[in-house]
Amino acid sequence: MLKNWKSIVLICVLLLFWVTTLAFILLQITNNIQLFVDCFSVDSAGRVYIAAYERIEVYENGVAVNAIDIPTSRGYTFAITGEDEIILFAGHKMYTLDLHGNIISVSEDNGGIREQIVSSGKNTHISTAGDAYQLTHLLGRTRIVKNGAEVVYSISLFSFVMKMLLYVTSTAFVVSIVCLCVEKYKKR
Repeated sequence: MLKNWKSIVLICVLLLFWVTTLAFILLQITNNIQLFVDCFSVDSAGRVYIAAYERIEVYENGVAVNAIDIPTSRGYTFAITGEDEIILFAGHKMYTLDLHGNIISVSEDNGGIREQIVSSGKNTHISTAGDAYQLTHLLGRTRIVKNGAEVVYSISLFSFVMKMLLYVTSTAFVVSIVCLCVEKYKKR
């Protein structure tokens, strides 16, 4: 009876893990979920620009107002200059875009420009108006906070729940595999 119980639990954990993983992948590819913020920047009007899968999402007062398609399918990072231009880096290319996503110029990135522009404010940005925007995490929920008080962006509750479900099922999967290996080892 105990053996059947362990098998049933293991099968349920495996099924839950695979279903959660597949749902996560589909939601991520279709841009219906935002689990992480790898890169963000702020324009002179205080709009927050967040790197998403193959686009940059634009938020104003915590509400999505635009999505900018990017000219690459590769991984990318970006920053917004004081002149309200998006400098986007993908591979060895450096794209300069206006705030609507129109390409102004394309050039080769020698690495020095990327380091100077992007790494200067990976988790914190100071706007041209002097406001400080900081990327924070509250119990795993990613937020961008203006001047230490006002939350101007937060991942959706659905995204947060999916993120936690993915963490829990991944942990349960690993623990189940370890328990299975220990049990097999004990039988030797």
